[in-house]
Amino acid sequence: MKQNIKKQICILIGWVFLKCALFSNTLVDPIINKLIEKGVIESYEAQEIRNEVSNIVRKQVDEEKKKEDEKKKADDRKLKTSGYLQILYKDDQKTTTAPFSILRARVTFSKKFTDFLNFSLTPDFAKLGEDKNVELKGVYVDYTPFKDYLSFRIGQFNQPFGFENVYSSSKKKFVDAPKYLKEVLVTDYDYGVQISAGYKKLFQLQTAVLNGTTKSAETNDKKDLVVKTIVDLGLFYYLFKDVEVSFSIYDRYYSTAPTVSVKNDKHYATYLKVERNLLIPTFFTFEYVCGKDAKLRDDIADYIYTLEIKPFALTKNKYLEGFSPTFRYEMWDKDIKISKNEETIISFGINYYFDKFLRLLIDYRSITIPNNPTHEIFNFMVQVNF
Repeated sequence: MKQNIKKQICILIGWVFLKCALFSNTLVDPIINKLIEKGVIESYEAQEIRNEVSNIVRKQVDEEKKKEDEKKKADDRKLKTSGYLQILYKDDQKTTTAPFSILRARVTFSKKFTDFLNFSLTPDFAKLGEDKNVELKGVYVDYTPFKDYLSFRIGQFNQPFGFENVYSSSKKKFVDAPKYLKEVLVTDYDYGVQISAGYKKLFQLQTAVLNGTTKSAETNDKKDLVVKTIVDLGLFYYLFKDVEVSFSIYDRYYSTAPTVSVKNDKHYATYLKVERNLLIPTFFTFEYVCGKDAKLRDDIADYIYTLEIKPFALTKNKYLEGFSPTFRYEMWDKDIKISKNEETIISFGINYYFDKFLRLLIDYRSITIPNNPTHEIFNFMVQVNF
């Protein structure tokens, strides 16, 4: 009889413990002590009850955690969709195209098959309005045998070169990209295989073997090779956390036709990125690209400084927090052997982030070349994320 009472007490206390978040061990002991006083249980049985209650609770908590983990794992392996739409109004006196356009309309479909295998597909529908085809802006499989340490990627992806080339278009601070993206890389996507190794996000070494962006040079014995290192200086000293430096080398082939001799040369890039609170949230990058141009003919140089600040972040005012002035200075030299042909590009803008779904960008771009009139461009862009 007493054993049954003890068992029922254990079950009752365990059940109450689980159902009431405020019911803790500090309340279990007074109840047990009261039962001892009333003679319901003996003193030596008190510890047994405490142990049994702990076992009941621990078992139930473990079962709940297991269910949550299984649900999370199942949710992680569902097909996920995300993307963004950018609508642009451009005022450029040197072009005759319509001022309104769809700059980007990208949807990403991603699927996690296992803890090690992921798939991503990103079509861009922006050109459909111009009666052109849908463009692929990333389609690849990731295999990650050691999370934060080693991963493999195969498919179409950004060449691991420089900063602006791999920085998401949904986050770029200005509408117009730095000159080297078109004048050196031609396109920011290529097909190939990439290996990434390192220590979490503090140090990474990325190596990619790519088809190449000139069709006639895409042969098996002439693959482009890119090597990039990225170091977060927090690896060496905690005060430098979120200060990132990088260096890239791009060994590339170029030919205009299969019968013409194939050229081989290199591009180089280095950058410094600071993205942290410096009294106010600050985003700053300095990027330098040099080497040959896209046709591996002329020696080029591109210097890019970009700054974005959020001066009203400390106010905690929801209408002012998203106000973010931006500035960029770029000096592009398409042939460093010829003097007075440098382009000086100065951009001012304001990004206004309503929330994580809506962003407005207004920017002004001034392009100056010696002995030429200044070229001015005004952009207004609306971005919707989903």
